[in-house]
Amino acid sequence: MLRHTAPWWLYLIAASFVGYFALLSFSDNAPPEGFGIFTEARPGGVFVVRVAPASPAEAAGVEPGDRLAAANGREIHGDLDERISAFSQAVGQPVAREFEREGRHFTVAYQPGRRVFVGTSNRDNFPTLLPAVTTVLLVTLVLALVVAFRRRADAGTLMGALVLGSIACTGAPVWPRGIAAT
Repeated sequence: MLRHTAPWWLYLIAASFVGYFALLSFSDNAPPEGFGIFTEARPGGVFVVRVAPASPAEAAGVEPGDRLAAANGREIHGDLDERISAFSQAVGQPVAREFEREGRHFTVAYQPGRRVFVGTSNRDNFPTLLPAVTTVLLVTLVLALVVAFRRRADAGTLMGALVLGSIACTGAPVWPRGIAAT
C-alpha cells in the first residue's frame, strides 16, 4: 500500500503556526516586569491614573495625574506610543521614562527583571489562568494540525484547519491594559 506524504507547503505552514504559537506563549508567560503605572490617553497626552503598590513607579514617586512625556528618549503623544514603549522593553535593559507634573519634568530610570506571576494580582487572579488558557490554545493548534494532515486532500477541511490554527495563535491571551502592574 502506498503512503502519500503531505505536500512540502503544508509542513511549512505547520512549522510557521507552531513557531508563532511558541513565540506568543513565551512572550505571554515570561514578559519583563512592569513599571507599575496604569495610564489613560486623554487630550494633551497619556496620564497616569493609578500606581501599583510596591512597584518601581511607586518607589520613584510617580503619582496619578502625572503625564508620561517620553520613554527612552522618544516622546509619548498618545496611547499607541505608550504601548510601543511598553512592548519594546526587554529584561535587563535600562528603561528611562520622563514624566511631567505641574510643568516640571522628571526622569525615572529602572531596569526591568523577569515578571513573576503569583496567585494574586490586581485583576482577580487572571495570571493564574494563563497556563490553562495556553494549554487550551495548544490543544486547539494540535487539533488543527491533525485535521490538516489527516485530510490534506480536502480543500474545505484545510481551510477549516487554517481557521482553527489562526484562532489558536491569535487567541493567545492578550493582557488587559494595566494587568500585572504593567
